[in-house]
Amino acid sequence: MEEFPINDRKSKDSRLTGAWEMAFVFFCFLALGLVFTWPLARYYFTGLTYGYDADPAYYTARMFMGDHLQYYYHLGLLKHAALGNIEWFTNPLEFATEYRPGWLFLYSLPLSALLYLPFSFISMTFAYNTFMLLAIALSGLCMYLWARELTGSAFAAFCAGLVFNFFPIRMVEMLGGHPSGHILFLFPLALYFFDRGARLRSAGYGALCGVTALALSVQYNFFAYFLFMFLMAYIPWRLIPALREDLARGNGMSLGARLWPLARFSAPMGAGFLGAIGWMMFFKKTMVEKSTMGHGRSWDEVENFSPPLWAAWNVARGYEVYLGLAVVFALAALLLLALRRVEDKTRRWDMVFFLALFTGSYLLAFGTTLTEYFPIYKLFYKYFPYFNLSRSPTKIMIIVMACIAMLAAYSIKWLMDR
Repeated sequence: MEEFPINDRKSKDSRLTGAWEMAFVFFCFLALGLVFTWPLARYYFTGLTYGYDADPAYYTARMFMGDHLQYYYHLGLLKHAALGNIEWFTNPLEFATEYRPGWLFLYSLPLSALLYLPFSFISMTFAYNTFMLLAIALSGLCMYLWARELTGSAFAAFCAGLVFNFFPIRMVEMLGGHPSGHILFLFPLALYFFDRGARLRSAGYGALCGVTALALSVQYNFFAYFLFMFLMAYIPWRLIPALREDLARGNGMSLGARLWPLARFSAPMGAGFLGAIGWMMFFKKTMVEKSTMGHGRSWDEVENFSPPLWAAWNVARGYEVYLGLAVVFALAALLLLALRRVEDKTRRWDMVFFLALFTGSYLLAFGTTLTEYFPIYKLFYKYFPYFNLSRSPTKIMIIVMACIAMLAAYSIKWLMDR
């Protein structure tokens, strides 16, 4: 049987990453995490971060109210459950309400079992801060792996990791104690497994992609939903050319033999996707539909949470649509494409794809604000789940972040090739 050249894993492939390279990148981002979160290192065993840009008058406030205390408390329940002090998946200490949520999401599982629980036996404060720094290191590494897979450049991929990892809204949410900041790395990790699996026609990477999507759905439904929104465009973008390539090969091979490599990759990935979608539907039925937002929010309520246009350039609105210095890479990519400077056809069309997705997602991130000029959000509000929830506009920034980080990688790769 003829072997497909695409399955030939050559040592000279610039997209291959070894354990030492990944370890080096991981520790680089870990060190950068200590720099970006300073003075956290001074209070590593005694304090928690509560915000991104604190008022000097409250620089080291005690018991400052915020999401960080709630997240710290819920993570702490995991340790008590592991020691047998409380029943698993219960919340017996919040006695001010009869509402007692259960299931995995209460303790931020499964990631907290790996990145928090082992360190909690040293100190719960130490464990919380370590969880945060590990999440920073993993976010940089996973974005690096995905960008490395697509560009083949280690330096360009590292720059993509920087852009993605230290994006304003990400740092605001993480340092403020919102769980979404801690699980961000699963988004580019799933896409890395997808692209690598599609290139190698690997069932193993397909399975890893599906498992990662499932883990993301358990950790944070919003990001899993927007991962699938991204994949609705990305899967055809990648797999249709791959399918054409496989059908053009063969020299006498049967149709089934030519389709088998792609099917072998897609089947386990699809199983994981079905599991993720099933979990999201279960969560919606058992939790969301029983809450006050069970049937969505009104248009006026969504409007209240939609960022104003001026938030795009206001650094104080870092928790919404402020892009920071990352906007330079979107403009650079647009300029390169407009001037037709990108000679490689595949790379050029990839840049067009990411730029288009960045633009569309960024417009949606403003929610109802731009409806007068771009009524696209009203369409999504009526016909797509989640878009009728009040927090959806800024949550779609996860797609914006991924696209602009990849545009950074492609732009820097172009500069390096000059």
